[in-house]
Amino acid sequence: MGRCSMTVRDSWRLYLEDLESPDLFIDWGFYFLISSCLQRRVWTSQGINAIYPNLFMLLVGPPACGKSRLISMISDIIQDTELQIMSKDKKKTAPLFEYTADSITAECLSEYLAKDCTKVFTLDDGKEYIHASCMMLVEELGVFLKKRTEDTVNMLNQLYDARNYRYYTKKQGKDNVQNVCVSLIAGTTPSFIRECFNENLISQGFTSRFVVIYQEEPRFFRQFTGFEDKHVKARAAVVQHVKKLANLCGPVPMSAECSAYHKERYEKGMYINSRINSSPKLDLYYARKNIHLQKLALTVQMGSSAESTEITLESFKHAEKFLAETEVFMHLSYDLTGRNVIHEFTKKLSEYVNSKPEGVTHKRLWLDWHSDLKKDELEAALEFLMQTDQITGSRKGGKLVYLPG
Repeated sequence: MGRCSMTVRDSWRLYLEDLESPDLFIDWGFYFLISSCLQRRVWTSQGINAIYPNLFMLLVGPPACGKSRLISMISDIIQDTELQIMSKDKKKTAPLFEYTADSITAECLSEYLAKDCTKVFTLDDGKEYIHASCMMLVEELGVFLKKRTEDTVNMLNQLYDARNYRYYTKKQGKDNVQNVCVSLIAGTTPSFIRECFNENLISQGFTSRFVVIYQEEPRFFRQFTGFEDKHVKARAAVVQHVKKLANLCGPVPMSAECSAYHKERYEKGMYINSRINSSPKLDLYYARKNIHLQKLALTVQMGSSAESTEITLESFKHAEKFLAETEVFMHLSYDLTGRNVIHEFTKKLSEYVNSKPEGVTHKRLWLDWHSDLKKDELEAALEFLMQTDQITGSRKGGKLVYLPG
């Protein structure tokens, strides 16, 4: 039997197999790397609106749970010598994928986008495509927001939409930046997020643009002794893949099968109403979930193959499942004392349903579990199990029945 070849994500995981950061952080780190390296040169669409792959991503957890280390590993990849080009003045090297400093003001970011990040990509037909793309690698959100927070937050709210951007100041003049695309990954603690909300430093509208990834602790404790040859080769495979992404420009639409699947689920309101997490703190996130999902699906597709010309149904479903696994913990980023009911009971519910080959009705589940879960908590737990393919739902004799996955 032939040996299966490793995917790029497998190479990323192998490269970081001794990193203590939680698995969820590591996988999101890979998708951030891919999405930010696609810049504004690759897009999918929803009707007439282009959707670019840039993600705003927030790693949340207590100190020393692996946030900064993961971000530093992304930075290390981006600074690889294979990903360097000659600067505009031809006197030094510059990064193939532009990135900012840990702490930067709105004025400096606008100037950086206009002067350093604006590039011209020549298409196959000879036409020129202008864009200004960069990634922001922020190990501590608190440091990043320490100066002129309101200006910076307002600016990032606009940059998320990947449109043209104009910035005017009395002293520095004006920057008119065409086709801006900014990706942002940052780390912080739940206490800082709560402090920001209490002092009105950031709004829910700002955080709704983020995919918030919460984890409580490292996946293990392991003394790092250095990289072996297998890790060096795995890292090289990741570098070569993102280097290929720099040569791409154009649309990557959903396949016909994928588009039909997404259209049905979107028009039924499933991305807003069929929620994994019922916390009211996530209302605005769910209002934007359809956009997050399409960005992630494009990223998943291009992370699997740089030669992709469409988003497959398989990649789209993978993005759905991965978001569902993330949403389970998301509300804990805003609450230091919250009880994660879904996490506590989904395993037990899964075992219960999967022990009944003939299935179990919704009414029977409610009767058996009402002492442990509120009704909305049960609904959320069942929705999570179905979206992650651990159980399935079907109608028998007019009754909703849950079956083993």
